[in-house]
Amino acid sequence: MKILLNNATERDIQHRLKVEQLYVQYPQLKEIENDLYQTLTRLTRGLIGWPNPESQSQLTEQLEVLRKRRRMYLEQVGLPDNYNVPQARCSICHDMEVVEGVNGWELCSCVRKRQQEYRFAGAKIPAKMREQTFENFSLQYYSSTEMVDDRDNQYQKAQKALKGAEEFTDHIIRQHPTKGLYFFGGAGVGKTHLVSGIANRLMEHDITPLYLMVADLLDEMRKGYDSTEADQHATALMEQAKETPVLILDDIGAERATEWSIEKLFQIINHRYLNQLPLVMTSNYDLDDLAHHMGTGATGIRICSRIVETCRIFRLDCDDIRRQKRREG
Repeated sequence: MKILLNNATERDIQHRLKVEQLYVQYPQLKEIENDLYQTLTRLTRGLIGWPNPESQSQLTEQLEVLRKRRRMYLEQVGLPDNYNVPQARCSICHDMEVVEGVNGWELCSCVRKRQQEYRFAGAKIPAKMREQTFENFSLQYYSSTEMVDDRDNQYQKAQKALKGAEEFTDHIIRQHPTKGLYFFGGAGVGKTHLVSGIANRLMEHDITPLYLMVADLLDEMRKGYDSTEADQHATALMEQAKETPVLILDDIGAERATEWSIEKLFQIINHRYLNQLPLVMTSNYDLDDLAHHMGTGATGIRICSRIVETCRIFRLDCDDIRRQKRREG
């Protein structure tokens, strides 16, 4: 388990920095607080018997004057009385990260939530995709009368794609061998929603996939030519794409097809093919069009060949779902 920085410590550091900035802005406030602290210290020492030239009544009077001065100054600059008291982020554990449960001490839900955020960040799953699940994948946007091919209408195609995504995910969770998936169809037909459903279901079972937009992946790798640091990052990303337990490549074919980009994609896909590591892809292209997009070179043909051999292929077709939702209001 990743060791988490104690939230209370992090909160205190950030709060102290904020208070120091206020003291730079309001130096008189810092002077008042220092006088209060010194007066309280002398009063405390007197109470425990330390020698003190000032009487307790004198110190008490000074303290009241300083407190009044502090209240007036805070009102003047518009700061609350508790400006220098850090506020807990979690109302359950008060940033201590543990709570006492029925069976003893246990991690607070805020820690589990933060761990989940770290995992989503590591999986590179955008916030929008975290809302898209199998449960809210709606078949209502697919026509039961519009035929996609000789066998299936839009609704039937979407039904098969959803079932295929759920079966794939179930096999991964159960650690059963399974083919990958290739979803294709136009913009707004539900491809990314399905791969989001896969990613979210896997995350629920503590399996962290890696989600990459193909164009973004290639851009990051191109930056490797700019500096040594960027090259190290690009190399690490390439290795992560090759070795991650489940890889999701979104929108293959949207990238500018060059000999270099096609070769990099082939290296990832071929490595996963040889090592029997599952791969999920989406594209606007069917495989014939994808091969055409990649040109007549042998590498593009080999990519499509690997996809045919390793993936179940599903087509999605309907009017753009985003536009349908806007029409619904």
